[in-house]
Amino acid sequence: IAQFIRINFLVPDARIGWNFRGYRKCLQIVNDEKPDIIFSSSPPHSLQILAWRLARKTKTRWVADFRDPWTKSFYDKGIRRWRLAENYNRQLEQKVVRSADCVTAVSEGVLQLIGAAESKKTRVISNGYDDDDFREAKQRNPQFTILYTGHIASVQNPELFFQAIAQIIQKQERKIKIEIYGSADKSVHQTVQQLGLSSVVDFHPYIAHNEVTSLMIHADMLLLLIPRENSKGILTGKLFEYLAAGNFIMGIGDEEGVAASVLKKCKAGTMIDYHKNPIEVIQVQYEKWTLDQVHQGDEAEIKKYSRENLSRELSNLFSEICS
Repeated sequence: IAQFIRINFLVPDARIGWNFRGYRKCLQIVNDEKPDIIFSSSPPHSLQILAWRLARKTKTRWVADFRDPWTKSFYDKGIRRWRLAENYNRQLEQKVVRSADCVTAVSEGVLQLIGAAESKKTRVISNGYDDDDFREAKQRNPQFTILYTGHIASVQNPELFFQAIAQIIQKQERKIKIEIYGSADKSVHQTVQQLGLSSVVDFHPYIAHNEVTSLMIHADMLLLLIPRENSKGILTGKLFEYLAAGNFIMGIGDEEGVAASVLKKCKAGTMIDYHKNPIEVIQVQYEKWTLDQVHQGDEAEIKKYSRENLSRELSNLFSEICS
């Protein structure tokens, strides 16, 4: 019942109620401080409605930023809305896209999914990483350690990856440990239990960000799971912190998507479709670990995604709009 109400009456999302207080406070700030630009970044996409109202009321230039798709988000896949609610949600999305002075997104794919790809007032500014978070020296693990951080939704459950791990351990008795920090759908826990991997896969709750980046540095392989649905344009923030950590990244998802392109360009790892067996990739990285071979990506390419460089891009964009 709660989900039905949230999907059909709280459009575009359950945070829409914050807009009433948020708008009054933001209007006060704009009137007092007279900013040159309003910058709104989502999700939650309901705040874009607040920014639209604010920009229209105060005649202030406005940049709408999208870290994820809106109506075509993979999180909403399989959720059925009333047609009226779905149409209204689409109208809100397009009202924002058409009204903003500029629309920014983490990838061309996200721009396409929100219907902004054909507009001349768009810019891609990807997610990134903070250099200061990745200065720690790497240490060798007693076991080949594969790390995943964040949430694993049902559409991200990597069954063939877990099957490959089970096969490798069963046949070759290799020392492998999988550490998952965050949360995982019950289907992931079921897959691990059914394959007898409960002693190999450790599930941990969310921890502080500085602890997570340390784990990324010390891991031997980083697991990246791109959702199966509407995923071609998805660039998660996790990907760029994985890049900064410098370890091999095994991505599972669309081999033609933008995340796969970034991995290839940075020589940081490989992307494998969900229907393909990743056992060879795992075995190669395990052998390199036994030989103490450290993965080397393209540092110059990776550096482009530092937040210092990306902030400079955003600053330049603001200057263009104000000129």
